[in-house]
Amino acid sequence: MKPEIARILIGNVYKPHGVKGEVKVFPETDDPNRFLGLKTVYIGKDVALAKTFQVQTARLQKTAKHTFVLLGLEGVKSPEDAELIKGNAVYADQMALPPLEENEFFLDDLLGMNVQTEEKEMIGTVVEWMESPAHDIMVVQRKQKQDALIPIIPEFLVNIDAENQLVTIRTIEGLID
Repeated sequence: MKPEIARILIGNVYKPHGVKGEVKVFPETDDPNRFLGLKTVYIGKDVALAKTFQVQTARLQKTAKHTFVLLGLEGVKSPEDAELIKGNAVYADQMALPPLEENEFFLDDLLGMNVQTEEKEMIGTVVEWMESPAHDIMVVQRKQKQDALIPIIPEFLVNIDAENQLVTIRTIEGLID
């Protein structure tokens, strides 16, 4: 049996770029440089159905608001080819990415973790994360209560214990009411 390889969402194809079939990717990582050493990416609407692409070129394009990644992919030779993968997610093998620094994590690593307060009160389980204009948010499913939306920022995230699959948060009035 082939071992399952963990693939991580690292970006989304925003649009074609130029006349040679490059694609402009909006990175889903705080460090777009992670793209620069990749030899293979997987592009699709879902990780399980993503198609394999060999990376021929990767470079950063900095704008006033964002840093985009421009990828040249084997088999994508024209703007029309690039248009076909526009709007799809870009995944990479976790093992192909540079190692994380201490206290860094992939947002997907939070999925399935239990969440507790600093006072050890169990809140629920992380079932999803989503983007917002200000910061990412984790969706915590609670028993017989509405899901709690917890900003993924240092002010609320006290600790992530990967070994015990436990996230400890700091609450403020109204955060989980």
